[in-house]
Amino acid sequence: MHAHLICQLRALQRPPLEVLEGSLVEFIILLKDRIGHVHLTDSDNTFQHRVYGTKKMLGEGILDFNEIMQTFKDIGYRSEWWTIGLLFQPIAWDLTRRAGDFVKLLLEKYYP
Repeated sequence: MHAHLICQLRALQRPPLEVLEGSLVEFIILLKDRIGHVHLTDSDNTFQHRVYGTKKMLGEGILDFNEIMQTFKDIGYRSEWWTIGLLFQPIAWDLTRRAGDFVKLLLEKYYP
């Protein structure tokens, strides 16, 4: 989500501001040899406190996780750890299992 906000909405950039036409997928490909850890969360393209992107439950925002996961697979990204982000969710503990189940299905599909 942070990567999406940076490459599509110019979040936290210093001038000259740049948008990647290929969006998050292009960003993943550009950084393929530098990705050490992935933190998954969804976005609705808004900000909280002018800095933090508003996190949405995985699958309830605008990000296409099938395209994202396919891109990670295509660049050869492998990890035993895929973390989820629930910052500013009022009932984060209640949402943890739901978010984990969402990621588990993605991993079963793209990393069988």
